[in-house]
Amino acid sequence: MADAARPAGHALRLEAITHRYSGTLAIDDVTLDIAPGDLVALLGPSGCGKTTLLRAVAGFVRPTAGDIRIDGASILHVPAVRRGMGIVFQNYALFPHMTVAENVAYGLEARRTPADEARRTVAKMLELVQLGHLAKRRPSELSGGQQQRVALARALAVRPRLLLLDEPLSALDKNLRLDMQIEIRRIQREFGITTVMVTHDQEEAMTMADKIAVLSDGRLQQYGAPTEVYDRPANVFVNSFIGTTNLIAATVAETGADRCRLAFAGGAALDVAQPAPGPVGAQVLVSVRPEGWRLGAPGGEALTGRSVMAMPLGPATIYDIAIEGGPSVKVLVPRGLAAPVAEGERIGLTLAGGEALSVFPAGAPQPSA
Repeated sequence: MADAARPAGHALRLEAITHRYSGTLAIDDVTLDIAPGDLVALLGPSGCGKTTLLRAVAGFVRPTAGDIRIDGASILHVPAVRRGMGIVFQNYALFPHMTVAENVAYGLEARRTPADEARRTVAKMLELVQLGHLAKRRPSELSGGQQQRVALARALAVRPRLLLLDEPLSALDKNLRLDMQIEIRRIQREFGITTVMVTHDQEEAMTMADKIAVLSDGRLQQYGAPTEVYDRPANVFVNSFIGTTNLIAATVAETGADRCRLAFAGGAALDVAQPAPGPVGAQVLVSVRPEGWRLGAPGGEALTGRSVMAMPLGPATIYDIAIEGGPSVKVLVPRGLAAPVAEGERIGLTLAGGEALSVFPAGAPQPSA
């Protein structure tokens, strides 16, 4: 679609949204600013409030408190049918008795769009989702990925102000999900539409979103770009929910303006290029991503352990290392970066540096997973 035909994205603001179901708090004071044209993923475990938040934007749920604004204007009192939202549901919700083209045209006909204009729009939408050659087929003759693209074309055909995606890929197998992540992102960018997507899949959110809103217990835990949420998690919950990590107890041994030294059980100590979250003697939790370790000789100040298992992943290997006096940790080693470690072999672990490490105060209250 040419830029001249691309609708301008709209800014969306969720302001202090709170919602209760029969006294149960589902959303607790959530505020989000979504820039025009961005795709934002609402990410979290089941029951965290992400679907309720999406339904509030759609107009299916009236929040107990707070406001929802598009380009600065409140839509709180606007009925769902007049909000101009394009919605793609988890089960696609295609009409089985209609062809692909008829499904895409449904919203246009409901709005009494002139027939010639509707035909042109349907053709453009099917070209956008690369399904023009399947216009006369029925949903039962399509793959899951093709059905998803028809649902997306139908949602976009009416030129909505916002696009809302409710677990759009959860019904697809893993390989098809990856293809559709790329495809939906391509279409969303080409169309230039502000999009809110609900997902429980961390990889899906990291791959597709401009920003991720991590939710737990109805509260917003962190809101930021995927790299920010992964590299600088706000708390232990976000750290553990986004990606894979290793948590190890330690004590602050030295502090500095932008560094600290941490002592571990068994006499190991590691220098960390970030300030400590507490004074000398404070108990902390150290999170190290699997890619954040470097293998080396045991002993000295390195964390020392034994290899329990090796799990080849093709371009890399994950080792399960049982730390002496501590937990087991997962270590990801790209192929060729280090000699293979035999099962039962004693090995030393030091930090590889970079952004794969976070330090949190021990005992700080955390939201439930």
